[in-house]
Amino acid sequence: MRPTLLKSLLLRLFPIKILPRYILSEIFQFFLISLFVFLSILVTGKMLRLTSLVVNKGVELTQILTILGSIVPSFLEIALPMSVLLGVMLAFGRISGDSEITVIRASGVSLHSLIVPCAIFGLITTTIALGVSIYLRPIANHALESALFDIASSRSTAGLTAGVFNKLGALTIYTESVNYDSGALTNVLIDDRRDPESRQIIVSKRGQILSEREQRTIQIHLYDGDIHATTNNQGGYNLTHFDHNRIFISPKELSSGEAKGMRPREMLIPELQAKAEELRLLAIQVEQSTEASNPLPTLPNNLSSIKKIKERIVDFEIEIGRKFSYPFACLVFALLAMPFGIQPARSHRTWGQSLSAVLGIAVIITYYALSSFGMTLSKGGSISTPVALWAPNFIFLALAIFALRKMGSEKWQSILQGFEELLTKISRVIFRQERA
Repeated sequence: MRPTLLKSLLLRLFPIKILPRYILSEIFQFFLISLFVFLSILVTGKMLRLTSLVVNKGVELTQILTILGSIVPSFLEIALPMSVLLGVMLAFGRISGDSEITVIRASGVSLHSLIVPCAIFGLITTTIALGVSIYLRPIANHALESALFDIASSRSTAGLTAGVFNKLGALTIYTESVNYDSGALTNVLIDDRRDPESRQIIVSKRGQILSEREQRTIQIHLYDGDIHATTNNQGGYNLTHFDHNRIFISPKELSSGEAKGMRPREMLIPELQAKAEELRLLAIQVEQSTEASNPLPTLPNNLSSIKKIKERIVDFEIEIGRKFSYPFACLVFALLAMPFGIQPARSHRTWGQSLSAVLGIAVIITYYALSSFGMTLSKGGSISTPVALWAPNFIFLALAIFALRKMGSEKWQSILQGFEELLTKISRVIFRQERA
């Protein structure tokens, strides 16, 4: 007796006791496969870049493994909802392709009863995703940034070669000698091109490179030297002598520039809320000072205007909101995937599981496109942050409820039939308008 025939027989004899467990086992198998595939794809892309650090930059393998382990939770936050969607779709695609859905309906079991195992699986994965998003991802991101800082600070000293012009981001450094233990430098020349409007040539008799872990900056201390500064717009030239000068470099400047200190993605919810409230108070002070024509309070370099302060507040609000909206997508996708996964047996024989995979990828792309578009509008002030983050969830939840009602009442045998009916109605409307 074939396994599918045996399963059909068991479903006829014990539909209530066996069916939820059977559905969950099918979903779980395809979920694990999908999760492994998604994580493999995401991690492989990073591995290629990390391997170049080992080969070209001399970064230790243990540091690379630390970075890789810290990256996985961020990937897991995205991969979990996608794997839930594909897992449920592929499971129901396989079940309907083997005509087991027909057997279930013939046994008197409504499709509405199949929602229960899907909802249970969605709630379980939502709980896991919440743990990853709220706790695991910020901790892992903090460990990742710390590891990257250690690499950048160690490379900033170890990467210097005496008697050679060395590139550190937008800085070019020349030194006659380097003490790799203390970071001491002698007879230093630095070409600083970080400001596109002004170029500085700094000459110093001695210096030292230090790293500051709290603010995550690399500091170059210079002693007894001169600064030769030119202004591109005005063609001016300034010469300044100093006894002690400090140059601050963020490790992010070595790649693409970023604010100092912890980033929102590294913070837990209480820290994000405290930072957002601090910025709101700062914004109020700036607005009151502007209205009263008083001097503005001292502002950090990366928050030089009220617009940038409000954009930073939105960044914190988005980070708080996504910790809940993305995990909730697991439940939404579990409910949506059931009607999308059920296919006519003839379609499954023609297309196999590829049809479910294509539909699933299309849903995933649409969801994250809507989410990204909403966050862009939120940063621009067009819509509120909660609306931007939760609108895709509610749109797809409404779509799931609509499709489940249609298929539960057997008005649609599959989602493909629903699409065919929709296209037919649209073509009829267009045809009538053309005739009119």
